[in-house]
Amino acid sequence: MQPSSGFETAEVFKSVQSAGHSILTYDGSSGWVTIGKNDLLRPMTGYWIYSTTSVSIPLTASGIPTESKALTTGWNLAGVSGTTAQTAELALSGLSSWTYVVTYDNSSQQYRDAGVKGAQAQTMLAPGEGFWIYVNSPESLSPAA
Repeated sequence: MQPSSGFETAEVFKSVQSAGHSILTYDGSSGWVTIGKNDLLRPMTGYWIYSTTSVSIPLTASGIPTESKALTTGWNLAGVSGTTAQTAELALSGLSSWTYVVTYDNSSQQYRDAGVKGAQAQTMLAPGEGFWIYVNSPESLSPAA
């Protein structure tokens, strides 16, 4: 979803006890990028946030994103828009060259098994949760209604 006014910057994470760790995102072209409190949060972008305690971040959205997310060849940190979890096959149906998706289970603090395009076991992708996606050529991930 598109962040509402007042919820569009990384300032929304101010209550996270990060033990001095930076908030990061990953850009396939330049690698890891540190996010500052005034940086805009981008829809369909995954963020890596370390927290010493469980914390709820109140977010307010104002509709679907207006722009697609560019994915570069190789691994990308992304997210899906929408309001309900979907299988990777459905959520990524607009992409032709994805091969793998890897999600993270924050309760067990480990990655889940990789989802493979066309496999019988379906990986679920949920709005608000980032995931790693491997694409074989540059693509654009479009927002879902």
